[in-house]
Amino acid sequence: PFSNWKEMEGYYKVIRIWRASTDKPVEVVPGAFVELDLSRRENHPDWQGWVWCKAEDKEGWVPEQILEFQAGSSGARARVTCHYTARELSVDEGDLVTIIEMLNGWAWVENVSNQEQGWVPLQNLLQQNK
Repeated sequence: PFSNWKEMEGYYKVIRIWRASTDKPVEVVPGAFVELDLSRRENHPDWQGWVWCKAEDKEGWVPEQILEFQAGSSGARARVTCHYTARELSVDEGDLVTIIEMLNGWAWVENVSNQEQGWVPLQNLLQQNK
């Protein structure tokens, strides 16, 4: 469900600081069921395609692409089709990162200086010359 990282090969400079919104991100595994809160939708125009989910004792945004919505179930729920973590990466302006995957206006990146990985909004990154 994620984009091919080869399309985004190279280094990206962080042009706007980003701080992770939680230190306990939701994480889901294939075959698990999650409860959906369809009343919460992401309204940011660059971040469409996210659904608020509750999985065990954590909740957060999960991409629609990895959910199989269950018809006829009591309450809104979906089955997860692949592993996903909502872990965001705190980055500072000027940091260099590489993009590993892209999804719905976000990039899963690795910080070049410390090898930490997580999600950062694409709008906070600027591709550097190869």
